[in-house]
Amino acid sequence: MNNFSIATVVVRHFVVSGGNRCQGIAGWPKLAPNSSDFSSCTVTLVVLQHPRAQSYDGVETERVGAHVVLTRMRGHMTRMLAERQFEQFRTSIVTIEKPVWIIEQLELTGFDPGAVPAGARWFGLFKDRGGDQVIFVSALSAARMVAASLAFAVHAKISACETLKEAYDRAGLRAVEPRPSILSFKPPR
Repeated sequence: MNNFSIATVVVRHFVVSGGNRCQGIAGWPKLAPNSSDFSSCTVTLVVLQHPRAQSYDGVETERVGAHVVLTRMRGHMTRMLAERQFEQFRTSIVTIEKPVWIIEQLELTGFDPGAVPAGARWFGLFKDRGGDQVIFVSALSAARMVAASLAFAVHAKISACETLKEAYDRAGLRAVEPRPSILSFKPPR
């Protein structure tokens, strides 16, 4: 079983008459449809795929301290998954004034772009409860960037940790030992 696919993409670089290039986003040239001068090249991309048959997706939120909530993410995050688990997050955070939020993403393998607006709803509620500190535990840089952007949008302090123990210490839970979630992360049968 292959865990990758190969895609071939043709990239065309158009040149505007007179040699002036029109710059697009991030320095890439804008396409100049009226130009007759262009060069092209073929780029082969190897895309690693998420092995769906061997994994499962989940998001669980629980209260781990008097003012600390922990959200654990596993597998591939989708908008539907974020929306489905929002109520669990809401009930965990609704009674806490000025919560600290630990987001543990060590087993997160990726996310769909549609998950971002759903995540914004989570961050909005966090801010409404007076939350101002978000601690990330993640190896996936793209997920950290998205979550940091959402935290920045609600003016929350952002920090990153390599381990859950380090995040607990930063949240003021030094005496609490990180443990498996009290909520089930077992795959559905």
